[in-house]
Amino acid sequence: MRVVVCCKAVPTWVDNLEYDESNKKINYDGSALVMNESDEAAFEEALFLKKEYGAEVIVLTVGGLTSQEMLYQSLAKGADRVIRVSSDQSDDVAEILAKAIGQLECDLVLTGVESSDAMTAKTAMLLAEELQLPHAFVVTNIEYDEDQQIMKATSELGQGQYEVLGLPFPSLISVQSTTRTISQASVMKVLQARKKKVESMTLDSLGLTEDKQSNAFTIVDLFDPPVNNSCEMLEGNIEEILTVLMRRIADAAR
Repeated sequence: MRVVVCCKAVPTWVDNLEYDESNKKINYDGSALVMNESDEAAFEEALFLKKEYGAEVIVLTVGGLTSQEMLYQSLAKGADRVIRVSSDQSDDVAEILAKAIGQLECDLVLTGVESSDAMTAKTAMLLAEELQLPHAFVVTNIEYDEDQQIMKATSELGQGQYEVLGLPFPSLISVQSTTRTISQASVMKVLQARKKKVESMTLDSLGLTEDKQSNAFTIVDLFDPPVNNSCEMLEGNIEEILTVLMRRIADAAR
């Protein structure tokens, strides 16, 4: 079993936030980059599959050299291979990841639900669409069923409700949290990992260009929400409440 874990390097804290009006983006000063929290949960699930079933674990990221330390940490914790697609592009990450995964012939793709910096929760779903894979979202536990040769993913539905999905290979699972203990690499293992190879890919090698924007999201405006004391409580069952909410969202978007 070959498992690819898609990870993003994010800052542990940020300062001096400002909105770049001309480029429609947020600029900030940040700390050293670490693995995104839900991606780390996905990584721990992959390490569990390695320990229990001998899976090969590959950590894949898109980013600049500043994400390299995260990859060394991944090697120190047990990843078999780490790959960095060299790009500072943030809008088409799903397409970039899909092209890279297409060259790896994997059985299972694991991602986090959302990144702690952008919090758009879109990459996993876009990636599943790009790869045309069955997928499970907001997963809190995964198990490998050797008899049926499927992955069983426990997905959170909300209000304390869960469902268990049986996914064939290959498939994609987006992990929200894990019951596994988050492992820590020793200083010695990290030093040893820094001597290992970090594989690299470029957008050119994947047949992509830096200015491609097919899945781009644009920041239209950034502002503090208005303060008021109004609050409306919606009544009815969950279907009725959701219907009202969806209609109001649609009206507001017009």
